[in-house]
Parts: sequence; structure tokens; C-alpha cells
Amino acid sequence: MNRKTLLQSLERREKISFDGHISLYAEFVGCDPVKLQDEKFVASVIFSSIVQGRMKMVDFFIKKFEGGGGGVTAAAIVSDSHIIVNTYPEATFLMLDVYACSGSPINVLYEFIRRFKPKRVDFVVTPRTFKDSNTTSKIILSEEMIKDK
Repeated sequence: MNRKTLLQSLERREKISFDGHISLYAEFVGCDPVKLQDEKFVASVIFSSIVQGRMKMVDFFIKKFEGGGGGVTAAAIVSDSHIIVNTYPEATFLMLDVYACSGSPINVLYEFIRRFKPKRVDFVVTPRTFKDSNTTSKIILSEEMIKDK
């Protein structure tokens, strides 16, 4: 599946799956700087996105930086890999990095969009493969693929 087809499918919220692992990288522009400085808000978005993404949290770290723009860096280690967030309130900017071996990582993205309400979101979804892997995982990028509804 090429990038254009993937983006068109995501816009239509069609069923998409990859056998393997994916990276999802997103840049949020035009977010509320108050939300970007608020550690509790950032943590709550991460926690709710883990639930929405059908993932299980293993560990969590968050650090608010004093001075500068007062941004926040957070890392959630999930059983399927990680969610990392960096905020830049002075630029109304947030970076989201999700690596997933299973679950619904696109729901993580949707939750961040819903809660931060950016003016613009740019994102890339990259399938990852391992040559020696004998195990495949199913990545869910659409609510229609979730069987526990």
C-alpha cells in the first residue's frame, strides 16, 4: 500500500491492517499552550489514548521543563512498545511517537486530536518488518476491525 492510498483510506476511516509492527509519528500544530504545559492534562490524554488504543501500560514517566516554554516530555511503555509525547507550548506544537506491535494505534492518534484540538495535524504511518520474525501481529487502524464492541 503506498502513502497516497493509505492516507485516502485513513481519511475515509476504512479498514486497514498490517501484518507486523508500525510506527506512527504525528505533529500537532496550533494546540492550546495551557494544555501543552499541563502535566496532568498530558498524562490524562496519554492514559485515555492507551485505553482507546487497546494497549496495556507497563511503565510511565513524565517531566515538565521549567523555563523556556514550560514544555512536557512523557513516555508510556506499553506492552506493545511505546507512546512518547513532547510538547512545545511556546510554539503551540506537540510531537507524538507511537510504536505498536498490536492494538489500535490510530485510536491513539484520534484521542490526541480529540483532546488537544490542533489546528493542523501532519502524520506518517510506517509499517515495520523484521526479516527473521516468525510471528505476525495484527495492527488495527479502524474501529470496524475491533471485535469486542
